[in-house]
Amino acid sequence: MQEAEPESMIHNDQSPGLLSHSRLDDPSYLQKRLRDCRGYYHIEPVGSIEQTHRYRGLSDFHYSTTHGNYMTKFRNTIMTGDLDKIKQYKLDPSRGPKQMTELIPPPTMTDHPLPFNWGYHQNPTIRVTTDHQTGKKTLINHSTPARLATLYVAHDIPVTPSGPTNPPPNDPLLISVIEELQAALAERPIWTRRAIMNRIGASPGVYLLKPAMQYVGYQFRGGPWRDAIIRYGVDPRTDPKYRFYQTLFFKIYDEVEKVPGQPWTDIRSEYTRRAQVTDVSLDSHIFDGTKLSLDGKIWQVCDITDPMIQRLASTSTLRSTCDLEVNGWYCNGTWAKIKAVMRTKISAIRAGKHVPDEAFETVLKVPDFVEEKAKAGKVSIPMPDLKKVGIKVGESVNGARKKRIRMAARRWKAGGAKIPRLSAVPEDIAVTGDGSTAAEESVETMTEDQNASVYGTEQDYDEDEMIEEEYDDEGGHDEDEDEVDYDEAESESEGAGDSGGR
Repeated sequence: MQEAEPESMIHNDQSPGLLSHSRLDDPSYLQKRLRDCRGYYHIEPVGSIEQTHRYRGLSDFHYSTTHGNYMTKFRNTIMTGDLDKIKQYKLDPSRGPKQMTELIPPPTMTDHPLPFNWGYHQNPTIRVTTDHQTGKKTLINHSTPARLATLYVAHDIPVTPSGPTNPPPNDPLLISVIEELQAALAERPIWTRRAIMNRIGASPGVYLLKPAMQYVGYQFRGGPWRDAIIRYGVDPRTDPKYRFYQTLFFKIYDEVEKVPGQPWTDIRSEYTRRAQVTDVSLDSHIFDGTKLSLDGKIWQVCDITDPMIQRLASTSTLRSTCDLEVNGWYCNGTWAKIKAVMRTKISAIRAGKHVPDEAFETVLKVPDFVEEKAKAGKVSIPMPDLKKVGIKVGESVNGARKKRIRMAARRWKAGGAKIPRLSAVPEDIAVTGDGSTAAEESVETMTEDQNASVYGTEQDYDEDEMIEEEYDDEGGHDEDEDEVDYDEAESESEGAGDSGGR
């Protein structure tokens, strides 16, 4: 005899379409539909509810101790109320840690009487798309900006890229910018960002320069051509003719440095101040030795029109093989002289002074290749005494350096030990009174040796100063840059500069 099927199963077979979907069975929604569709519906009972339960708090968690040895023994002895069984209960007298130690559960597992209102909802910018080839569904976030695929390669990579990794999108304005960049790279195979920005500055799509660069060229992370846009298919390490496109970096400080003791200013005020500059020069990437544009910190040798630096760069004494780390096709002495002369002239321009060419006679006497220090990676360049041309050591010293000089003045006043290269206080400290009377006396009592230790006549250029750069999504990274300062005795090639705004 076959058993009768339950009523619920019979009902499910007869009404397979009954289900809760998208909260369409909400009572208020159903009541509204009944009022709106009066006369167009029929009611069919599907079951009866005899009782309901309303929970006004979270159900607590439960921990079962049924299979625990300790709790089983405790229940069978202590909790029975039988004296004989209670006497049978014994504690374990052994010492030391026990394996599988039982933990007595707490009386309550949660302290939240009400559930959280998490407010889960779908991200409105996410869309479900289906791949036409595989049929697989994927989620795409339309609010995420497109990642730039700018090719940054190591300076010692065996083979340079020959083309972009992805084709450009079908954007007419972006394609027009790409065509302008290709025309510029046809004129000159290697550009700095600032130079190529000045080249296409009148283009209506100049704001698309950064996403367009990935389709026309690549960039080296380090080396003599670092951060320059190089046309695809061109490897400057293979021919000495590309030496004129090598790049020079200088760390140029702003006039106002953020150092301890200065009043707080909103960082947005700096951008506002820069945004007010409307007179934009299209030759800011050119350095002629008389004026300086502070919209960037990188120059190419071909963009330097200063006669002295041009003569140094036009030398016929070149390396037989390219130095991939620092000097490129130039010898170590030539490259050190170019950087030293340009650094000194930048310092003079910022101080509003002029350094005559005669002051660089000792610089020009340095040979193009310095054999004795080739292994050490440093070339010493005798620099002109800036004090003799009317440039005080501290006229444009950055804030961090000023703080160090003030500390030197305090040590001098306290009669401490000799401070290397800062054993005397520059004149500007004595003039401004930052070093107090002791600082003034220290300037008056400086010997010639101390004077030389402060103002210096020699600069060392480290040829092995390359560091690892950290790149972000947009290609920005840290760089080694030559610091522009007036304390020539302490001028060193330092790193961690910003690469923006070239």
